[in-house]
Amino acid sequence: MRRPLFLLMTLLTLGLVLAACSGGAGSSSGEVRTVAVRMSDDMRYDPTEFDFFVGERVRFEVTNAGALRHELFIGDVVAHEEHAAEMAEGARPTMGHDDASGVSVEAGATESLEYTFSEAGALLAGCHEPGHYEAGMVADITVHP
Repeated sequence: MRRPLFLLMTLLTLGLVLAACSGGAGSSSGEVRTVAVRMSDDMRYDPTEFDFFVGERVRFEVTNAGALRHELFIGDVVAHEEHAAEMAEGARPTMGHDDASGVSVEAGATESLEYTFSEAGALLAGCHEPGHYEAGMVADITVHP
């Protein structure tokens, strides 16, 4: 009787180990992880830091709890500089809801942004409405291998 129980426990343990090594949160299984983000007129995101894995698809449910329009734009430092320049030049007076890297959210509204993290490294989420980024409306994103 001990042998079948041992065999069953061994198989269960092996299954758990294989599941843990099969990609987990970063797998490309088609699953989408939903993350709630709150933006406020205090020029802050909540949460202020995010951790994801390469290949992970994330649906950001972005709620603007303030009275001003805010945005959530994802990119590295260079992408943020380019986006800020476009916003300052008036080329993008509002970011629009069809941008692959960000979403603009009116006061009191909630919008979704689906984003797939393709490489490991450090990214930022930021708001480039006039003065918001400079006031600290930035969050750190770490993408793990």
